[in-house]
Amino acid sequence: MFDEMHNELDEMRNDLAETQNELVDTKSDLVEIQSNLAKTQNNLNRMNAKYDRSVRNGVELMRSLGMSDQEIVSRLCEQYQLTEVQAASFLETQRSV
Repeated sequence: MFDEMHNELDEMRNDLAETQNELVDTKSDLVEIQSNLAKTQNNLNRMNAKYDRSVRNGVELMRSLGMSDQEIVSRLCEQYQLTEVQAASFLETQRSV
């Protein structure tokens, strides 16, 4: 009887150790995933900044060519696939700079 209980306890300890190892592996995987997500977010932020600069530079160039605001909005919508509201916000941003 004592031997059976001792064996069961050993088995439970082994199961617990295995579960702990699995948790350590899972934690390691999650840390790696979190690192990859942070890198991806950083890349997205840089891409968004480049995109915004590109649109702002386009607005500046079109203004230097003497295009009207409506022409600029139209071109932005066409070239950058923006809505009129988004395009207009870039015009407003450029005015405040």
